[in-house]
Amino acid sequence: MLTLHNLVKTVTKDKKRVGRGIGSGYGKNAGKGNKGQIKRAGKTRITFEGGQKPLVRRIPKFGKMQKPVGKIVEVFSLTKINKYFTDGETLDFVTFVKKGLVHPRYCRQVRIIKSGTLNKKLTIIDDSKIYLTKGVREIIAN
Repeated sequence: MLTLHNLVKTVTKDKKRVGRGIGSGYGKNAGKGNKGQIKRAGKTRITFEGGQKPLVRRIPKFGKMQKPVGKIVEVFSLTKINKYFTDGETLDFVTFVKKGLVHPRYCRQVRIIKSGTLNKKLTIIDDSKIYLTKGVREIIAN
């Protein structure tokens, strides 16, 4: 049965026609307001910031040949070492990377400082990528 609430909507709205005289309601300035850059030239670029240096040109470049972003040296205390490592593990740069504690692209060296106590027996490999402070060396020696 055909009733009002069953009818398919067929009414479409016409496109707004601007600049066709004052009687249309969108004459004279065509809905763009009075004066100004947007009225005259159309839209501005999305990156345009009113004449100041754009954000794209203010921030440093990032690519293959640039300096690494982030910390070059990552610092770990003995408390953190206790938390992340188990008894009998070896402490070298590869282990830190495997555990996800450092990222090899951004971190060049791991520095272990004497803050807290070391309760576990660990084999620490002291090479160019793992640096131990004087206090940590004394704890390991004993």
